[in-house]
Amino acid sequence: MKAIKKPDFMKNAILGNGHSAAFELICALLVFFVGSTATSLVQAPVLAFYMLKDGSYMKMLQNGSLDVNQMNRIMQSIPDWFVIVTLIAEFALLIICILYCKLIEKRNAASMGFQKKGFAIQYIKGLLIGAAAFVVAYGICILTKSVTIEGFNKDSFSILYLFGFLVGFLVQGMAEEVLCRGYLFVSLTRRNSVVGAVVISSLFFSMMHGMNDNMSLLAYLNLFLFGAVMALLMLRFENIWIVGAAHSIWNFVQGTIFGVSVSGIQIKRTVFVGKSVEGASFINGGKFGLEGGLSVTLVLLAGIGILVWSLYRKGMIISIEEDLELHTQEEQERLRRTEKERKAKEEFMQKMMQNMTQNPYFMNPNANSNQEEEKERENPFEAAPNGQNPNTGFDNTMQQRTDETGDFGAMIQQSQQKEESMQKQNQKATPDNVQDTGFDHNYFDD
Repeated sequence: MKAIKKPDFMKNAILGNGHSAAFELICALLVFFVGSTATSLVQAPVLAFYMLKDGSYMKMLQNGSLDVNQMNRIMQSIPDWFVIVTLIAEFALLIICILYCKLIEKRNAASMGFQKKGFAIQYIKGLLIGAAAFVVAYGICILTKSVTIEGFNKDSFSILYLFGFLVGFLVQGMAEEVLCRGYLFVSLTRRNSVVGAVVISSLFFSMMHGMNDNMSLLAYLNLFLFGAVMALLMLRFENIWIVGAAHSIWNFVQGTIFGVSVSGIQIKRTVFVGKSVEGASFINGGKFGLEGGLSVTLVLLAGIGILVWSLYRKGMIISIEEDLELHTQEEQERLRRTEKERKAKEEFMQKMMQNMTQNPYFMNPNANSNQEEEKERENPFEAAPNGQNPNTGFDNTMQQRTDETGDFGAMIQQSQQKEESMQKQNQKATPDNVQDTGFDHNYFDD
């Protein structure tokens, strides 16, 4: 038995607190539900606008009755522009997944595979891999005569729609990869083997598409294999850029270039017009698209074989004993880091308490004001540089005169006598200097 070694980019997630596979799946379902709800809220206004413009839908509203068959017809005939809006709205799911990993699981972007170094090159590699893989699958269908290309779509091709679908699929593909690989797959490796995480996350990816139209057992199998290929691709190149690009371009080439149904979704404004031969659905996938056929099964199995061989050459295929030893080391490292964080928190709290006890203000908030009051009582005439006492506001000369006379009471008496003498002199001078104002100046005298 062999195992797959965990790559370095998973290190931060591995050292975090993990959970059982069942609990991780429950959390992933909740994240998917919240993300899908957010996506629906973005789509709702656009869908309402489209539905209200449909005459048959308005007639149903006026009659107060709901015709299920009529509703299915309306939903199946949705225009391509609404499909583009639906794809771009998957950005809400992408944001929800990143926020969950950051806020709940305390994981950084690097642990999800968002590597900064060489991300553009990795993304281009993913585009080439995804496009080449689908072209091979479509080529098998052409060789087996299970599909035919009728030519260029002159009637409905549009550059604007082509660009819109490209943007939409780039968002949608990356959103699904962040959910199933960047978040769930990596989180599962914290308490499970890499092989187990590949299997569980791929099953989750397959069941995610269970509500799509025209699903079959072979379609479920192919979606599972597609998830496994994406997980192995992420392990081999240690980033999510390459898998997000491969997933996105696979869907774009399938639906927009060749006009094949993308997991049951049919696009009208395609580059080429193709036709699936009836009676060959086992190979071409029928109404579900190539992902429901044997041609895709063969390509995905070949992709898994190539990636496993590449991982082996890279030294990432190890024995079970080595995997158990690495798991033990990771657990010890996780416990060591947890203990280190606990001690750091304790030291911080101790230092904070020590600073509080050493500072009298924290122990007694009124300590400073009490000290100032005590200082005022000790020396009410303490001089300031400008001659004013900062505590009383008295002129410092009063203290100097007190020091000279040695008798504070005598000094006060002399000051009062001097004031009375000055008042008498002013009263004598007033009659000669009073102006005629219409008032009797004697009115203000006692």
